[in-house]
Amino acid sequence: MQGIAASHRRTRHPAPAGRHSDSPVARWAAPRGRGFSLAELMIAIGILGIGLAMALSLFPAALKENERSQNSILGVTICENGLSLAKLVLKSTDLTASTLVDKTSSMPSTTYPYGTAGGSFGYIILGRFLGADSYQLVAVAYRKADTAHSVIAQSISCSTSGTSVTGAGGSLRTGSPLIDKGSGKYATILTTTNNYSDGTLDRDIGAVTSAYVIQESGVPDISPAMATLVTKTGLRR
Repeated sequence: MQGIAASHRRTRHPAPAGRHSDSPVARWAAPRGRGFSLAELMIAIGILGIGLAMALSLFPAALKENERSQNSILGVTICENGLSLAKLVLKSTDLTASTLVDKTSSMPSTTYPYGTAGGSFGYIILGRFLGADSYQLVAVAYRKADTAHSVIAQSISCSTSGTSVTGAGGSLRTGSPLIDKGSGKYATILTTTNNYSDGTLDRDIGAVTSAYVIQESGVPDISPAMATLVTKTGLRR
């Protein structure tokens, strides 16, 4: 009897249905996952759409900035090559005036990167005598909108005050350098008004009454100028 009672005491009965088992597997079983609601999905899609729209809006500005950067690098290359060629071609007798003169016609016809007569790219060379066998050369690189057009350094009369220029007689072009004939200093024309007679410059270059601007035939508002470089040099006799 005692053995039976002891055996009865040691007998464990299964847990009633509905109770949690003491099994470690049962204790640590992962809870059932909860999915996203429709409202949460719509909010996430909306945020993603706004982000994509903002990112796409930056692409045009980035492309324009990249184009400006490439044009600047290319323009400087054309100017440097134009100045190098001018130092070889021009003689001291070609520049006797103390004010800038256009010597582009003295440059030989050649191919890019020096500039092409019938292509899109080219340069203009201006120069003046500084004294004591010293000369100032100004190179302006350009990119034509149409290969059939011509590009010139237009001589103008004007009046500057600070960053304002007036009285240019309809000759101003946005993006063109305004190059002072007397000093060789230049500023870029940012805006034009009054039928291209008045405008604003990107910096103050002092009082200017006579200057050059770069114009393209058939394009009345924008200059083809890409870059401008100024240097002092000696020339062969």
